[in-house]
Amino acid sequence: MQLTDELIRIQGAAQDERTARLERLREAVRRAEDRVADLNRQILAAGDGPASDGERQAAARAAAAATGPAERAARDAAAAKALASRRKDEIAEWKAWHAGLAPEEQASHVPALAGEIDWRAAELNALTARIPGLEAERLRTKGALELALAAAAAADHGLPGPDDPRVAELHRGLDDARAALEPALIALQAAETETPPGALGPPTPPAVPPTAVAS
Repeated sequence: MQLTDELIRIQGAAQDERTARLERLREAVRRAEDRVADLNRQILAAGDGPASDGERQAAARAAAAATGPAERAARDAAAAKALASRRKDEIAEWKAWHAGLAPEEQASHVPALAGEIDWRAAELNALTARIPGLEAERLRTKGALELALAAAAAADHGLPGPDDPRVAELHRGLDDARAALEPALIALQAAETETPPGALGPPTPPAVPPTAVAS
């Protein structure tokens, strides 16, 4: 009992530490996003009138062309993260089911347990390796879309170019803010997809085996 209580205490402390770290990372992302938004507002405020119809139409077409890749990349990253989370939950459920069996029954069910866990673990490992690349592509296409939208806004509002002395410092700050935002988002994504402390341990077991999913 003392050992169990100590394990529970350690897992609780680890979970508290993970929660605090996630909140710090989320706050860093919020600050970086706020900085990007604030600089964009300042740049828009420097506008002095719309560009020609041709320039505005060209900028609008470029923004429309950048929208599809950004949306696809966002969907791909979200789908991979959702599947990784589901596989993680399924592994935990199967381990919990096995842990809830009578001790004399557990050994005979090890092959069945391995059959349900091994392919899920392999898929989870592959997703974990793939997600950073998908997230990087999401950020790349999102950045390209933001630039295209900014160019469209510039055409609508007559914004000066990035090298114009009136906004050159703002654009340099915007580049720095975006450079700070990307690693903050990647760090948050990695922290959110890692296995929480004790997540694969034996929680209260279900009365029946979890539903098998075809691999």
